[in-house]
Amino acid sequence: MKLKIATIIALAFLSLGLRAQSLSLSQTTIAMAVDGHIDYGDILVTNTTGNDLVVKVRQEPILTVADEKLQICWGGLCFNWQANAYTYATPAAIDGMADYDGLAIAFQPNSAVSGSIWRVCFFVDGNPDDEVCLEVAFGTVGVSETEKPVATLGDASPNPALQFTMVPFAGNDGNASLLVRNLMGQEVFKTALPAGDGRFKLDLSGFENGVYFYSLVSGTEVVFTKRLLVGQ
Repeated sequence: MKLKIATIIALAFLSLGLRAQSLSLSQTTIAMAVDGHIDYGDILVTNTTGNDLVVKVRQEPILTVADEKLQICWGGLCFNWQANAYTYATPAAIDGMADYDGLAIAFQPNSAVSGSIWRVCFFVDGNPDDEVCLEVAFGTVGVSETEKPVATLGDASPNPALQFTMVPFAGNDGNASLLVRNLMGQEVFKTALPAGDGRFKLDLSGFENGVYFYSLVSGTEVVFTKRLLVGQ
């Protein structure tokens, strides 16, 4: 009986070990201007195990408009621009307990509109469930001196939030809306914002716990996007 119990316990620990996360990131979320990019060494991918690992990367669009693309450099290669979910075949070798600084990401915005969120995930080759992901939000296209400034979006507070959060905005000419989408990019809320400056009280009582993205939409253009966590 003792041998049987010991065997069950050993198998349980083995099962936990197989599901253990082998990778970590120096950052899991990052926001930047639409013309920004992630250079080599900005994001470190760490092998948290004592074993050498072969690691691949994939990308997934969360909130994009037509013609927005990413270019990822990984495993010593810079690949072609991709606009959809894509897994790159070339892996990177990461030694045990070592950092890998060979990631770079460039963003190609739409010429007319901007505002894009991508998930970039790193996983152990042969075990796609053993992964860690980075969420990258690209902001707004700069406005030229001859163009009329667009409204701006502040940081929601509180964030994380449970029942409600206040979303600041400024410079609304009466043409701006607040859009909220879930992690899958599905619209869960949208409303017109009052003209001028103010704060909108966003009721979260009907929201499930999780990650959301709130955007300021001017006309038909997404000009700002930020991250909101609902739940503790």
